[in-house]
Amino acid sequence: MATFKAFLTSRIEKKDDILLGEFDVIVSEIQEDITGINSITNQKKTTTDKYYNLNGQQVMHPEKGVFITNGRKIVKK
Repeated sequence: MATFKAFLTSRIEKKDDILLGEFDVIVSEIQEDITGINSITNQKKTTTDKYYNLNGQQVMHPEKGVFITNGRKIVKK
């Protein structure tokens, strides 16, 4: 079975506040050996103790309500 690789090219222009785009897909057969990614490990865990309300304002001491921290919504009762 043949192995292929594909590339996506795009051209985008703005005309009268409208984005117009053209896309091309280029597919070619691969003649060399295939390599891949075996595993992915996240070396750095990014956590913060910053809380934000639903308006995006940082809250120093969240009490009651819905807040966002570390990309997750939490509810404090």
